[in-house]
Amino acid sequence: MSHEKACLPEKYSVLLLIADQLCGETVAAHCKDAPVKVVLALTAADALAIVAGSRPDMILIDADLSGEDPVGLYAACKADGELRDVPLIVLVSSTEDRAAFLQNGCQDFLNKPLGHHALHEKLHQYLALHAPGDVRVPYHTPVIINDKNDKYFGLSKDMSEHGIFVATYDRIPEKEEIRLSFALAREEPLPIEVKGRVAWINSKQSPVSSNLPEGFGMEFTGISTEEHAAIKDFIADTTTK
Repeated sequence: MSHEKACLPEKYSVLLLIADQLCGETVAAHCKDAPVKVVLALTAADALAIVAGSRPDMILIDADLSGEDPVGLYAACKADGELRDVPLIVLVSSTEDRAAFLQNGCQDFLNKPLGHHALHEKLHQYLALHAPGDVRVPYHTPVIINDKNDKYFGLSKDMSEHGIFVATYDRIPEKEEIRLSFALAREEPLPIEVKGRVAWINSKQSPVSSNLPEGFGMEFTGISTEEHAAIKDFIADTTTK
C-alpha cells in the first residue's frame, strides 16, 4: 500500500515505512508538503518484496511492529548489498527499545509519538529535503521553559514556523505539554508565549543531530495568530538577507 500526494514533483524521494496503518497515516501527513513518496509495508514479507523490486531512498522501521521481528528485519536490510548505504532509522517508544538494534549496529532512531519537526530533521539530514514553510533559521535568545511542575532555562539555537530547538542540560519531560517564553528580535522585541510538546531530544547518549548541542526540539501546538505571523515574517526576512 502506498501513501502519496495526488501530484508528486518530477524529482522525489521514496520513503519505505515498515509499520502499521496508523503510523503510516501519521508519517504521510507529516510528509504531505515534501517531495517524498511514502510507501507503507505492513509486514516484513511486504517490505522485503518492495525492496527486491526497487531501492528506496530511506527506510523507517517501527520497533513495535506487531507480530513481526523488527530487529531481524533491520539486520536483513543491512545485510543486503543494495540497501547497505540506504539510511535506515528505527522508530522507538522507549530507551529499552534501542538495545537490540544497537547490538545490530543501528545508529539512528526517532522517538514516538513522531513529530513533524523530528521527521523533517531526518529528511533534511539524509535526503536534503525541507518542506515549504518548514525552513529553519539560526536564532539565539534566552528561553524560559515551564511544564506542570517546574521552570527550566535554555537558549534557542534555531527556529522554524512550526517549532524551535532549545539547548539545555535539563531533562524536559517528553510527551507532556510545555510552555516557552522568549523574545522575538524586531525593531521592538515581541514577547512570544507558545505551547508545545517535546518532539525529540538531542543527548550525548542518543544524539539526533551531531550539529546541535544537548537539548530538545519543540513542536508548537498552541500559538496566537499574531505570534505565528511574526515568526513567519522573521524567518522570511532572515532567509532573504
